[in-house]
Amino acid sequence: MTQQKLADAAGVSVGTISSIERGTGHPSRRIVDAIEFALLSYSFRRDEATTGRRMTVDEIARIFDMATVVPIDVSDVAAYRVGMIG
Repeated sequence: MTQQKLADAAGVSVGTISSIERGTGHPSRRIVDAIEFALLSYSFRRDEATTGRRMTVDEIARIFDMATVVPIDVSDVAAYRVGMIG
């Protein structure tokens, strides 16, 4: 995943990603959570591409506690499930 794709997925700038990678940035908890969510989403999509199977929302929720990661809109999960995002 490129810095640009990660930044776009997390809703932050490429400069933010770059400074975090260099160890010079001090991101807020919201930014850390957004990056974590973006990386997990990327990982799920990659796994689905190789296995041909989409994870259920319940399976995803068991892997990481949605309540403590990023507050997301239910429509985002629905859009993910039908392949509209990601």
